[in-house]
Amino acid sequence: VQSLSSFLSSTLARLPATLMTAIGAFVILFVIDPVLTLMIPALIPVFFIGMRLLNRRLRIIGRRVRKAEVDVVYMASNDLY
Repeated sequence: VQSLSSFLSSTLARLPATLMTAIGAFVILFVIDPVLTLMIPALIPVFFIGMRLLNRRLRIIGRRVRKAEVDVVYMASNDLY
């Protein structure tokens, strides 16, 4: 309960500053290039879908690497005895 409380209080304390930064960046980008600014919300879902797919692949590769490490350690320990 204590860790949840401290997490929420620190997150809520930073939320206004984070929102103001995001809004300010959006406004500045809109002034610089309105077309790019309007494309960003459309590209955000594509980015998250890509990250999700990449994360799945990396997890599979990570499992293979860990299994290979276990096999190497097993072979090395057998060679020592």
